[in-house]
Amino acid sequence: MLSGNLITTPVRVTATGLGDTINLLNTVSVFNSPSADLALSASTDPVVANEAFTYRLDFGNTSAGSLSAVALRAFLPAGVTVSSISDGGLEVNPGEVVWDEGSLGVGASLRREITVIADAGLTAGQILTATAQLTHDGGQAMDNTAEHAMTVVSTALPLEVEISTSANPVVADERVLYTLTISNSSLLPVNDVNVQLRVPAELSFIWSTDAEPDAAGCSCNPAQEAMWAFGTMAAGASRIITINAAVAGGLSDGTLVVSPVRVTAAGMEDTINLQHTTAIDN
Repeated sequence: MLSGNLITTPVRVTATGLGDTINLLNTVSVFNSPSADLALSASTDPVVANEAFTYRLDFGNTSAGSLSAVALRAFLPAGVTVSSISDGGLEVNPGEVVWDEGSLGVGASLRREITVIADAGLTAGQILTATAQLTHDGGQAMDNTAEHAMTVVSTALPLEVEISTSANPVVADERVLYTLTISNSSLLPVNDVNVQLRVPAELSFIWSTDAEPDAAGCSCNPAQEAMWAFGTMAAGASRIITINAAVAGGLSDGTLVVSPVRVTAAGMEDTINLQHTTAIDN
């Protein structure tokens, strides 16, 4: 698809007793040659009222030259209060955090973080949506954008998930070890625990030899979904997944590898949705 094309997604919602049908339309434009990569994630999803968590903004220069006057902006949702901002970022308006980064060298990548506290008045079912924007001199009006939406739940979920890698950044055409730890922090067993990893475009692995335990449901090439079924996890129990993934060759420095992980269980109020981001640095 050529740059400049528009992708329009219509959404229609109906319900019994609703006075009318909800019709929404979202349109995005195609831009195939961004000068910088940008990803926005959170340390937890879903979240409960009064919980502290961290937004992570990763960005990298994937262009052939240095970028100047780089500015990174985060727009936080109503319902969170800023606790701390990394690396000299400033909250210039309520909910708007800005980093003036100056220049960003070829292939360089950076991470910036905002720790926030969810407001006490949040109620289950609310959706908190944050956005990030990256601009620089000589680029587009907006060089890259990212969005992250999370839901609010009434009580903390029984499962906790941690994702780590053996290296960050990583090198193209080499290996990186992912470790996923799923823990039942509650006092009761949790049934029908399932873990799903959507393999990012920059990674691949063999389900039977590169993953422990074996990954079901895929040959584990880019865009496929690897799945693990753990059944019942006893109170206090943990399960660990390791993946010795191959990084694709030919990736430019500054490219971001975003790995989404989804965890479900019977009776759990919501689904856990997390993503791990690492950068390419050859």
